Amino acid sequence: MGGVLTTTNKRLATTTTIIANNVHRFTNRIILRISGVPKGSHPYLRARQRFFGAPSCAGASPDGLANANERLTFGSAAPNVPLMKQILSLMAEYNGVANGQLYALLEKSDPEVLTRESGSYYGNILGLANHILVADLDWLRSYRDGNLDIPVLRSPVLDFEHPGWRKNLYHNFDELKTHRETTDALFVKFVGATPAELFDGPIEVTRGRRNRTIVFPFGKILMHLFNHQTHHRGAIAQILDQNDIENDYSNISRLLAT
Repeated sequence: MGGVLTTTNKRLATTTTIIANNVHRFTNRIILRISGVPKGSHPYLRARQRFFGAPSCAGASPDGLANANERLTFGSAAPNVPLMKQILSLMAEYNGVANGQLYALLEKSDPEVLTRESGSYYGNILGLANHILVADLDWLRSYRDGNLDIPVLRSPVLDFEHPGWRKNLYHNFDELKTHRETTDALFVKFVGATPAELFDGPIEVTRGRRNRTIVFPFGKILMHLFNHQTHHRGAIAQILDQNDIENDYSNISRLLAT
């Protein structure tokens, strides 16, 4: 009975793969036909190939997809870099780009917009921007002081006095912007210099008022931090919308399509 189930499962998996690859191939052909763009030139298809990887063998179909009995390998565009590190590298880059565009926009805005009460949990745009930075610094310092040896985090960028949650580290925008930029540069350096195997394993950090030691999957808890940044940048975008200030600084697909 077990052999019959194994054979059935293999056939089902093969059938599923065939269906999935045919759907991918059909989708690509529709995109090319509608757009009139030469094969291999459409930005969506180039982004997909960068994100999902090139076909795994020489028998690929003309539209850039593998044959029906082949599988597209996620992340094969960088075959020697483990998937978690690929994702974290992308998020570190995206974090810097998004913050750079956001701060350039805030710098050109009326200073009163930054400090006007908005009903946000952190009061206003300046409060939200401070909160994102303080959370970044606090978590990075937790990684530095954890059980892993991460030399790149022994940086003066992380030397700061925690103001307390819902309190501003900076009231001056230029000072806030400077520390934001150095922190974003540290994120990129940190992810790039840290061995990939560390991100795939656990890290012990001390967190909270009770200084509890907690074990997290390192790469995934770093993803939590990037997700936290995105969440609060979205809150800033909402306030900018309410003030009729056009903004669009959150599109990660721009990095995938280059």
